[in-house]
Amino acid sequence: MFEIQLLFALLIGHTFIDFNQYEFIAIYKSHKKKFEHIPETIWGWNLTGHTLPHAGVVWLITGNFALALIEFVLHTAIDYGKNDGRFGFHTDQILHILCKLVYVALITLGIAEADPFFISYLKG
Repeated sequence: MFEIQLLFALLIGHTFIDFNQYEFIAIYKSHKKKFEHIPETIWGWNLTGHTLPHAGVVWLITGNFALALIEFVLHTAIDYGKNDGRFGFHTDQILHILCKLVYVALITLGIAEADPFFISYLKG
């Protein structure tokens, strides 16, 4: 049951951030889109501004800084790939979910340590 609760918490965090972006972030986080009134370099700031909270959620839920860094790198790479046209929305979301499944597996198997207040509460 712990694994399901942990996965559920990670997915809630992911959904909260991915589906509640400010319009400015959502529109201008792509390196492919060009706008006359926006500097070309804004996409990097916006993409980082989108992916750092994802890393923060993983860190808060798992208490594992390494997993948070991995989430930051992977989420950035996945979103960059989607913005580059390498794959679409559904593949993007499946890849994000797979990341969360891997984090849960690493914690469950004891490969990654995690014990913030949230997990302590779930374990009872």
